[in-house]
Amino acid sequence: MFTLKEIKSNIKIEVFASEENVTSKDLIEFEKQIQITLPLDYKNIVINCNGLKPKQCYYITIDGTIPLIEFSEIIPLKYLSSRLKFYREFEILNKSTVLNNYLPIGDTVGQGKIFLGTNENNLNQVFYFDPRDSNEFENDKTFIATNIIEFFNENLMPEDKADIWISQNM
Repeated sequence: MFTLKEIKSNIKIEVFASEENVTSKDLIEFEKQIQITLPLDYKNIVINCNGLKPKQCYYITIDGTIPLIEFSEIIPLKYLSSRLKFYREFEILNKSTVLNNYLPIGDTVGQGKIFLGTNENNLNQVFYFDPRDSNEFENDKTFIATNIIEFFNENLMPEDKADIWISQNM
């Protein structure tokens, strides 16, 4: 496991931990509850930060150059647990066994979600999906990064650069 200092040194953007600490026991209980073994990079972030928020506005990019939508946060574990229960109860995001293969770990401004792949075919990969745009998750999700660290380091663009790109290309 990495320390918070090591995680922050491995992530190029400035972030702060958003909630109280999570113990290894909490994480094991969560994995049992959702019946998924979480990727190590994500576990490190949860154990050391329990959610992350950027210190300034960043946009998620598809390839490091095209801003897609404003990034809000990586969801703290206690909120993620209650959201998953809500999603399952009301069959939100349940189509195509989404919750068995992807974990909604983050939010964007609006209703878009950041998902982490949790099965052998997409383990640790990061995806974006906005249910306002489509209800076909499997077909319309957008691949963002091969892992959560790459997501932070290669796929977030500061707001000022996003504004320049938008003004030049829209």
